[in-house]
Amino acid sequence: MRNHDYLLPGILVLVMACSTAMAQPTFDSRSGGSDGALDFTGQSGVIDFEPFTFNPPLDPDGDQVFHFTTITIPADVTIRMRADKLPNGPVYWLATGDVIIEGTLDLRGEQGSPQGPRGAALPGPGGFPGGVGQGTNSAATRGGGPGGGDASTNSGVASASHATGGREYGNVFLTPLIGGSGGGGYNGGSSIVGGGAGGGAILIASNTVIRVAGTVSVRAGGSGFNGGQISGHGSGGAIRLLAPSIEGSGSLLASSSSVAGRIRMESFSNTHSGNIEGSFRIVRLVESVRFLPEDRPPLVRVTSIGGVAVPNNPTGNIFSPDVTIDSAVPVVVAVAAEKIPLGTELTLQIWSDTAGLQTVQTTPLAGTLEASTASAMVTFAPEASRIFVRAQWTP
Repeated sequence: MRNHDYLLPGILVLVMACSTAMAQPTFDSRSGGSDGALDFTGQSGVIDFEPFTFNPPLDPDGDQVFHFTTITIPADVTIRMRADKLPNGPVYWLATGDVIIEGTLDLRGEQGSPQGPRGAALPGPGGFPGGVGQGTNSAATRGGGPGGGDASTNSGVASASHATGGREYGNVFLTPLIGGSGGGGYNGGSSIVGGGAGGGAILIASNTVIRVAGTVSVRAGGSGFNGGQISGHGSGGAIRLLAPSIEGSGSLLASSSSVAGRIRMESFSNTHSGNIEGSFRIVRLVESVRFLPEDRPPLVRVTSIGGVAVPNNPTGNIFSPDVTIDSAVPVVVAVAAEKIPLGTELTLQIWSDTAGLQTVQTTPLAGTLEASTASAMVTFAPEASRIFVRAQWTP
């Protein structure tokens, strides 16, 4: 018997590989939506963002974390943020829905004062003020913040730093979120040329999309200039964006006079094609990313002067004083603080056109870490004065 090889008829099998549909990644902005929609449609021009003027007021606890549903800034609107209206550090805009920025979101620091009134240039929220120029009765001061410029006759030395410069600080994660520092005042003769203020700091998070077709600017204020006397310029602030999708052809600006601030964009899909100025990172969003403060930030504020209560939202406006007193003798300035170590002595800097700069130390903070108080005796010169409170301690 012979062996035979049999070729069996082939069976054609068509195999189609069907991919299982992958769920779109999700992201929680942590917004509860309690502040509703922030919509400036139908308005135009420059609008100051003042939480206490809304009805009902936004952010009653003062932590500057806002819980919106959607955010809309039309093309012909500029929303301006300054530290006098938002005094408690960086701004957090959280949204459950779309964030559309077709206009301008302006957190820039003010330019240094070229010739008066003598005082500190105002930063964007989360940034630091510029130094004060030398006056007839007072020396110039260093710019505020960890990268503040020194008081100097050399504008290069007097300029602030952030992601670049002589005193770099912060990190690529923008945790904690911190703004730009102030430039130093001009320290020569009786000049009153002040340093530029630092740019602000803002975090915007959305459950859906952030579209920047306009501009978000945290640039710093430039140098003051008066007849060859030049102060230091401030440093750029910080912008952090988090959403499943980031898009648009608008500008993100965080640099100032070659001193870069920081920008970080985190998303699953990023098609943003606009101009970016500053030290920036574009990374994939991590769903469990930490981006909000775990608790309220440290706060300090003046509560009363000479027994007269200071409003919860002081303006610092020289034409509409927050407090009016009538006393030629020292009065008590009362200060309240939160989350600042007990025993810390606060510094009050008081500027007056007639008396120049006073620097006064308060009594040590007493009470609890959650709620402490201090005070100082201050003699105020005639006419208007501005007060800046500074707390500094070693962790």
